Amino acid sequence: MGKLRRHKAVYSFLRFTLSPLLRRLLRFKGEPVKPDFNCLVLANHNTDWDPLLCATAVKAHMYFVASEHIFRWGLISRIIVHLVDPIARPKGSSALQTIKEIRKRLGLGTNVMMFAEGNRSWNGETGFISPATGKLAKATGCGLITYRLSGGYFASPRWAENRRKGPILGHIAGIYSPEQLKNMSVDEVNRAISQDLYENAYELQQKQMIPYRSKRPAEFLERVLYMCPSCKRLLSLKSSGSNFSCSCGYSVKINDFGFFEAKDGAPVFDNIYDWDMWQKAELFSLADKYSSSGIKDPFICMPDEGLFLIHQKADSVLLARSTMNIYADRLEMVNGDEAYTFLYSSISGMAVNGKGTLVFTADDGKYYELKNTRPRCALLYNILFRHFSGREYI
Repeated sequence: MGKLRRHKAVYSFLRFTLSPLLRRLLRFKGEPVKPDFNCLVLANHNTDWDPLLCATAVKAHMYFVASEHIFRWGLISRIIVHLVDPIARPKGSSALQTIKEIRKRLGLGTNVMMFAEGNRSWNGETGFISPATGKLAKATGCGLITYRLSGGYFASPRWAENRRKGPILGHIAGIYSPEQLKNMSVDEVNRAISQDLYENAYELQQKQMIPYRSKRPAEFLERVLYMCPSCKRLLSLKSSGSNFSCSCGYSVKINDFGFFEAKDGAPVFDNIYDWDMWQKAELFSLADKYSSSGIKDPFICMPDEGLFLIHQKADSVLLARSTMNIYADRLEMVNGDEAYTFLYSSISGMAVNGKGTLVFTADDGKYYELKNTRPRCALLYNILFRHFSGREYI
């Protein structure tokens, strides 16, 4: 209990001192909420600042569920653990230990904050929320608060490096007492969570048209948009400043409201979400033709990839740097005399950390990372892995 008292004292001090600064710097206007019971707090996720923004809005101590990579920052990680002790969530791996720890912390009579999607949105739409979330919410015996954030996708797109100047808003979506949750089925809890946290940033922006200004608004769009609408080639698009173009001559620009404008009359998708929905459908069609054709060459080649072996809460070790080939049944990297092959059937989980680090767990229990020194679409690995292996969500 001594640790809990320290964590509460640190949380209270940081919240009191940093909240006014965060609200001013990030232009955050969050509806405040003060729980009458200890609870699980769930929110949608669009920016790296979201945990801090939610902390300014929720007037109670919370433990945060955080991606495991923050535990591999050496001294900084040890300081973070000592001060606030976040709960580790290894992406692309089993969440069983995370769930146990969440229930343990809630059992101490405090609160736990978790982003229900487990990932920041790539295209502005709230992502998949595991059905296990509703089961967890009921099993804790605590209450539930859902908190919806909006504007964050435009203020700090996951695919971009620079932040835009514009507001972020926070709203209480739902407050469910322990008694209410007890009388709800798991399916009803899951429906409530999904409805409360759903947002399509472009549908809302179409109504509000709030500017989010940046000097380089299109840079790194190739991390999320991988197919040209004109020539339909993969990985041929490049960004520069406000422009996004393909080597075939197709070119668009993105404006301060986050929408695309055509250059030279080129056909254009109005926004990233619509473009992304189109490219996924086209990609799946190409992938299906490839997998049924018997072609032995890889479907896609990703050059200059670094393959790392991760030691939990320790440094990662570089195994090889070479081209990663994506096939219908496997990932394969050849580096000199060495070959690293990962059959999809042997991969138990895969996800993207941050903007471009792919993480996955193989059946040998080992945890791997793929990193690249240049911008590329790590998301494409995950999409193709799920499609080729028939596992939409794992």
